[in-house]
Amino acid sequence: MANVPILKGATFSICATAQADELNQAEFEALTYVDCGKIVEHGNLEVTENDVSQGYWGGGFLQHQKGQKDGGTTSVTIGYDPDSTGADELDTAADTDLNYAFKIDIGDNPGGTTNTILYYRGLIALPSYQLGNNEAFLNKTFAMMLNQGVIQVDPT
Repeated sequence: MANVPILKGATFSICATAQADELNQAEFEALTYVDCGKIVEHGNLEVTENDVSQGYWGGGFLQHQKGQKDGGTTSVTIGYDPDSTGADELDTAADTDLNYAFKIDIGDNPGGTTNTILYYRGLIALPSYQLGNNEAFLNKTFAMMLNQGVIQVDPT
């Protein structure tokens, strides 16, 4: 059994060109991404589905259907780096109301050909700055609103 990967060595990137429409795997792979640098933490990526239900006269159970999917929200925290092109791209994207493509490379297959890749698409909000005491690192956290589910590409 293979070890479960940890995120040491993982990278987070953004495509600097806005992506208005949903993308399939090949379309995500065709894009050019910019590494966002010093990633401190990335929130969970989760898609939920609404529970649509209705009861009927004489029936003993509600009838359930899956409703719309919701990519929800997450966030990414980066260590402040004024020389990071990727961080600059996050700032630029946050100043728009456009969807951007993101790529997480897990870095879990150093002996193989490829790593596990997670692709997703959504909006990014203006950052908040984490300050703290005199020994705290300066970090920026960007809230994200997902408008497409995650596409996972397994390693080879």
